[in-house]
Amino acid sequence: MNYKPQQRAVPSTILTRGGWLRGTLHVPEKNRLAETLGRGEFQRVTEVAMPGRFEHLEFLAVHRDAMFLVVPETNEDDDPPRNPHEQREWHRVGFLLEGGVVEGSLATLKDVRVSDFFANRTDFVVIHDVTLRFTSGEAGHVERKAPRAVINSSSVIGVADLGKTGG
Repeated sequence: MNYKPQQRAVPSTILTRGGWLRGTLHVPEKNRLAETLGRGEFQRVTEVAMPGRFEHLEFLAVHRDAMFLVVPETNEDDDPPRNPHEQREWHRVGFLLEGGVVEGSLATLKDVRVSDFFANRTDFVVIHDVTLRFTSGEAGHVERKAPRAVINSSSVIGVADLGKTGG
């Protein structure tokens, strides 16, 4: 018998190599969204809509490497557990992705440069106070703000440190 942990539904907007889609990700109750996205080759997405491609699919398996950005529609507390002895600082960062840019705030350990933080990363990273700017076919330039997003560091074309912030 296979053990299946209790899961929570996380409605999300997801930027993929094939375009934007809306759907529900399924995350084990005790796991963070960013951790879950980094596990397994494919992510289970249900109740999927992708305007202009299909209006409704019950299920779509999306390859982890094809997911550039996930914007949860719920208030996910997706920050990693904090060691009370670690000192952190916040950086305003800009990411160049296929089709647009993402700007947000990133927490790093004190005195860690953004370039060093991303030097060997291939996982998903939580960004706060996010502004998305994308060119989207007929819609033209689209700008959207969100409290947080999870970015696939493997899909980042470039990252810039826009300065330190208060958090």
